[in-house]
Amino acid sequence: MSTQALSAAGGSHPHSNMQPYIVLNFYIATSRHIPQPILIMDYLHWWTSLEVQWQRAFGEVFFMHSTIPSEEEAERLFSTEVLRFAGPGAAYANMDFQLHNLSGLRALKQLKILVVTHHDIRTLDDLKDITGLKKLIYV
Repeated sequence: MSTQALSAAGGSHPHSNMQPYIVLNFYIATSRHIPQPILIMDYLHWWTSLEVQWQRAFGEVFFMHSTIPSEEEAERLFSTEVLRFAGPGAAYANMDFQLHNLSGLRALKQLKILVVTHHDIRTLDDLKDITGLKKLIYV
């Protein structure tokens, strides 16, 4: 590139480096949802503390693989509003084993619709902190 193509500008005066914020403020105002960044260390801690049945469930139902999910996949999971866990006895099963509790869902605060069918679940206590849950289909 030619040195004549670029020239100094601003005369060494200070300038603002503020990131754009109007869109984010608009989103928060219209959706009433403040995006929460998922820190990779928090996510890894969450994943490794999950029961094996829940790691397997998320692998089969959401991630479609059995390895540790990427940070982007985790962000998608933590922001999803709808999940369906249909056990092996369901007409359209998406899992080949039964869950025995709902503990893996405790951290998914954004859930609005949850379908849990054909599992050996005895209590719904693990869902008590998911206050935005609007519809639960439990068979």
